[in-house]
Amino acid sequence: MTGPALDHAKITWLENGRFYLNGFSNRIYDELSLETIQIQHVERIPNSQQTVFAAAEFDLGLDFLACWQNWMAQRPEPGNVLHFISHQQHPLSRNDLKRAVSLWPQLAEFSEQLVQFWPPAVGGLHRLVFADGQVRLTLHFGPQGDAWHDLSKPDPQPACRPDSVVIIGAGIAGACLARNLAERGVPVQILDSLTPGQAASGNKQGALYAKLGVDYSPQTALALSALLFAERFYQQFQAHQSSNGHAPFFHATGLLQLAFNDQEQQRQQKFLARNYYPTGVLYPVTAQQATDLVGVTVHRGGLWFPQGGWLAPSQLCQTLVQHPLITIHPHCKVTGLVQSDGLWQISARQSNASAGSDKLFNLKSDQLVICAGAQTLELFPQAWLAPGQRLRLKPIRGQVSHLPAAAITSPNAVICGSRYLNPQHDGIAVTGATFDLRDENPLPTTASHQENLTELDRLIPGVVNINHPAVADEILQGRVAFRCTTHDYQPVAGAVSTQSINTNAGAWMFTGLGSKGLTYAPLLAEYLADRMCRQPAALPDALAHRLRVERVLQQE
Repeated sequence: MTGPALDHAKITWLENGRFYLNGFSNRIYDELSLETIQIQHVERIPNSQQTVFAAAEFDLGLDFLACWQNWMAQRPEPGNVLHFISHQQHPLSRNDLKRAVSLWPQLAEFSEQLVQFWPPAVGGLHRLVFADGQVRLTLHFGPQGDAWHDLSKPDPQPACRPDSVVIIGAGIAGACLARNLAERGVPVQILDSLTPGQAASGNKQGALYAKLGVDYSPQTALALSALLFAERFYQQFQAHQSSNGHAPFFHATGLLQLAFNDQEQQRQQKFLARNYYPTGVLYPVTAQQATDLVGVTVHRGGLWFPQGGWLAPSQLCQTLVQHPLITIHPHCKVTGLVQSDGLWQISARQSNASAGSDKLFNLKSDQLVICAGAQTLELFPQAWLAPGQRLRLKPIRGQVSHLPAAAITSPNAVICGSRYLNPQHDGIAVTGATFDLRDENPLPTTASHQENLTELDRLIPGVVNINHPAVADEILQGRVAFRCTTHDYQPVAGAVSTQSINTNAGAWMFTGLGSKGLTYAPLLAEYLADRMCRQPAALPDALAHRLRVERVLQQE
């Protein structure tokens, strides 16, 4: 077994609610006042815009909880951030943590949130965000390897968030980044060719999942980190929005990755033989167990992701950009990107159908981020590239089909395989998507609908009534979007560094998320905002290295 699961720390419970953590300092914990416990062995690194605490061992998290309590009592200015960095070789289970911290009811307001979003016992870095972004906890689980040393070493550059940022693109990448920066106190302006969440992120439904590799590689570690962070992010953001009366956009139904043919079944068997994952992340199910979970008959087993589900991407993007520090400029075509006197000058043409004429305007900002998905190729200035150099990005057409509820037996959880099928919502279940490498047709086609229906019938025989009038060729509706992928199908999130643009110029790129934008966008936005604000990074160097812009630059 190569991982990534870790053994939990063990607690020995004594009389009168006292306990100690096995293998630690043999210290007995009881209801001692926090004054004898808090802020021990913690290094404080202050800054006007952030305060960083680094603790060698997390233990029960009492130091962190006390810091959090004190921080909020000081009523920090909006955008100021408390970072707390710590390590734990063997993390507590959620149940043990809940029981242990209950001894300190004066911390309940904070400990209950920590318990709720406590990560599974998976090795690597875990970033937890609280208090609408004003408190960030970075935990390293497992042996103290390079990832912990990268995190705990001091940054030679002081934290300095930008005074202004312009983001080009309001899909899931741009919307997540804009919200993240705004919660750190950074004013953001977004230029979009349409409106938020209307291009590749405009489908009615999208699945939240990751296809993890048979071997636990850095690529798999990045995908898993993104999945775990996204699950926490959507739960927290939705809870906040629901309290303000917004309709839910995340539906945590669980997700079945079906072993839909012999090849996939063999792949999953190898995956299970070589890896050990906590059951809170995934576990294998038989065909009957899978049938019971998803509510429709499937003839093979698979992998069950209990925290998976589906989202309404367009609704999510529109909600993310609703923040006082975010300004949207819709229906804009960017016509120029020039840096002068340390500021980026962005020229744009904004169409206005009602006025019958276009509006020309210019924006200035400290930093610029291209989050334009498939439009990145046409937006990226050729002057930034060396002669003969090009970006190794490619758009891939994907068509989804909208299946009326009357024509299907709707599952109650997401099913993924050669296609995916989401539970019906508002009378429609989305299935797809095609993977058309050399097709630039922006309109839905009958051939793509037929491909989706045929593949879905193979995946889950009988789930769709292909003879029902509601799925007839001339009636069936759908949507086409163009995913942006890289040559190695790994995303890009980093500073632009080319022949004419250096890494300190304040130009960034965030794209190439392919069909996994809903999974990757929250964590990569967190990481990119860390870098842009010069704050502790949510990713270790080994994983961040995989996101560099330089790797998608190719000399022809």
